[in-house]
Amino acid sequence: MLTKTKNVIKNNPGIFKRVDEIDVPEILFNPTKTGTPEFDHAFSEMGGITPSCVTLVTGTPGAGKTTLMATLGARLQSVRPVVFLSYEMSDFQLKLTAKKIAGFEKMLIVTQEFHKGSEGKKSFEEFLNGPLADLNPSMVIVDSLQKMAGVMVGSYNNNQIWLTEALTKFAKKTFVPVNMIGHVSKDGTYKGPTTIKHEVDAHMHIQMDKELGERIFSFSKNRFGGVADPYIFRITSHGVYVGEEWWLKAGTDIAEMAKNAICEFKAISEKSQYVPFKAFQKMAKDVVKHLQSDYRSELLDKGVAKTADIKLTWSGNRAFCQPSTAKINFGEKFFKDLTDANRGKIGYKSEKAFINRNCQNKEDVALWVVFHEFAHLFQGRQKHVKSFFSFIEKTWQEQSTRIGLA
Repeated sequence: MLTKTKNVIKNNPGIFKRVDEIDVPEILFNPTKTGTPEFDHAFSEMGGITPSCVTLVTGTPGAGKTTLMATLGARLQSVRPVVFLSYEMSDFQLKLTAKKIAGFEKMLIVTQEFHKGSEGKKSFEEFLNGPLADLNPSMVIVDSLQKMAGVMVGSYNNNQIWLTEALTKFAKKTFVPVNMIGHVSKDGTYKGPTTIKHEVDAHMHIQMDKELGERIFSFSKNRFGGVADPYIFRITSHGVYVGEEWWLKAGTDIAEMAKNAICEFKAISEKSQYVPFKAFQKMAKDVVKHLQSDYRSELLDKGVAKTADIKLTWSGNRAFCQPSTAKINFGEKFFKDLTDANRGKIGYKSEKAFINRNCQNKEDVALWVVFHEFAHLFQGRQKHVKSFFSFIEKTWQEQSTRIGLA
């Protein structure tokens, strides 16, 4: 090191420091696991919830912010309790939530409004630095910033900033991770100062994807992990399923849905000269759901899509696939022109032999097209080579009994 540099550092103690001289507390290298791969991968590169991490959790109304955070807290694998500061739900609603989310009944609930009134800020700080710090929980969930700020004395926006600062100080002092739920309007605008997003360590956003018909959570900011991957979760009357859990549970049910959809489609289509497109759409959706469920692990291994969620569109006069975006298009005009009379003319020359061997009517051809485009996506290629058609025929035969193709 240059003499001048050394002298400046020596004459200004406490101002300059070298990164390699910084001591990082060992606890920060030991994230708490949730037992759910999607949660663990999303929150940190080490896998799990990093101690002291402050996360802002936002989402459109009804997207499932509270439910997902309650599920996360209930799954945290720690002997220390999770504390849920609940100002959105009544005691009755909390009891109902406990019936739906396994492990939620073991969480400690705080509904007392320490932050309310003229002495609110002082009282809330005393709660943070007193009972809460003494308890040393494994995580604190706040539901929600807006609800808390709304009953505090002073500016609504300033109250949100103050709460964020107070909870962040608590997290950094105790190494307890804090997840703060915040609301956005229907157009996605945060209901409060956007500077909060810059103050926190991570920002998770939850939304309903209209195209997929799924709930999705992802990180737009994360100092401890990546921000690119979206993860699906489902809320049902009998539980919450995150990522692969739904596919593992629903495989049999999805196969039955596909089978019923095919039977219904055939019954409707047989009465018409042309393929009724609305009936085809419903059938195609259920068959594709079944195929992506049955071949889900292979889709993920091939990197077709991070979550193997196939996007379906319905425009134009032809069917095609875009493997790079996991998109399949079934053009309406193509199927409106499909009849029993011209079914033998459908497709490229290279695939006619396969169609004639497996398809007895226009309904079979319509199903063949669904399998054909899925094969394009599965193999990640556009060209029609021998192995491509072999895969389709093999898959067709495998699924014939399972979902009633023949």
